[in-house]
Amino acid sequence: TRAFYSSYVKAHLLHVDLSYRLGIYFSKNCHELMSGALMIAEWVAAAYNEVIPSTSIRQEIERVVCDAKRLMLHNDTVETKLRHINKAFFEVNNFGRVPNEDYYNVSNSRVDRVLMVKRGIPLTLCVIYHEIARQCGLQLLPINFPRHFLLGYRDPDNGDRMGFIDVFDGGKLLSRSQCLELCPVSQIPDSDEYFQVATPKQVLARMVHNIVNAHQNYSLEDIHHQIYFYRLMCYIKPSDLHCVQTAAQIARNIGIKPDFVSEYLMDLSEGEQEQYYHLLEKVVSRNRRLFRPKKGHPSQVKYHLGYVKVHLKYRYYCVIYGWDTDCALGRDWEIQMGIDSLEFGAKQPYYHVLVEDGTMRYAAQENLLDVSATQVNHKIIGKFFESFDGNRYIPNKALRCIYPED
Repeated sequence: TRAFYSSYVKAHLLHVDLSYRLGIYFSKNCHELMSGALMIAEWVAAAYNEVIPSTSIRQEIERVVCDAKRLMLHNDTVETKLRHINKAFFEVNNFGRVPNEDYYNVSNSRVDRVLMVKRGIPLTLCVIYHEIARQCGLQLLPINFPRHFLLGYRDPDNGDRMGFIDVFDGGKLLSRSQCLELCPVSQIPDSDEYFQVATPKQVLARMVHNIVNAHQNYSLEDIHHQIYFYRLMCYIKPSDLHCVQTAAQIARNIGIKPDFVSEYLMDLSEGEQEQYYHLLEKVVSRNRRLFRPKKGHPSQVKYHLGYVKVHLKYRYYCVIYGWDTDCALGRDWEIQMGIDSLEFGAKQPYYHVLVEDGTMRYAAQENLLDVSATQVNHKIIGKFFESFDGNRYIPNKALRCIYPED
């Protein structure tokens, strides 16, 4: 329990500091992307109790910059300088695209990881390339192109014509019409809307959006990490109602009040604020029910806190950290989960369980079976239990306050 809360407090303090630093970064309205992207990486690392190796990152960037500058001459054109950067970046230092099967790994949206493994997705590769070009004296422009992030440049040797760089494809230099061919299925029209220069905040918002999606699609970590990422998204893009709603829903699922979301409601319309407060009331109501002390241990509740069970259908191992005498998640959830198909339906005890894959679930009593005593590896197990005695997990003081006689 102490280990869990100490890591939680540490992550919270780091995120408070990063919020302050991001605020200063955005207020300066600078065009330097790398420091902002590194703060995003720090935010994610803090959620996993990791530390960003800032010295190694700086050295890696300096190495590529030095390799590029050695190739450049004073009178080189912009496109010649870009070809020198391409040689240093892709050939000398071996940066490249991430394999398709690993595309949605959350690490690919962290510039610190991409600098170490030298493989990334379009956005992170572009941010690193942008920084290298900046240190080589070239001011490139981030382009929020649909489904494929690009960099732009102006060529004074060609009438200040706008050109584009596909960093994900080896730094290929593209014309506007060639960019449109990157999305043949979408048939994107030739519109200035798709070639607008992105602000640093827009770039970072896209990066955090990728992190949120990657975490949902790829990782089986517990949803406690998702609340960290949605908190960051709310900070960067508070006008995104879907983000605000999802953050509140995750908070409801893990039993916390999403006070931080309220800080950003001023950017929402009156109707959107009303939707949020309706959802917040559901969160408060659920938490009130979830944390209300239970009287006794009813005879129909077969299992006790701290014992490990196996799911009848899905065969996952889990540890019980709470129970209800019957299903308490509402009729909509019952229909969604097909509860009526169970022998005893909703009229049986249901258990809150921590699952070995890092998730938190709600399981019917008829679906849980006894299993030999074993430990379940879950990142937040210390939130509910203080130790494992070889037979069961021992509830901590906070959990015993809710289930005093279990």
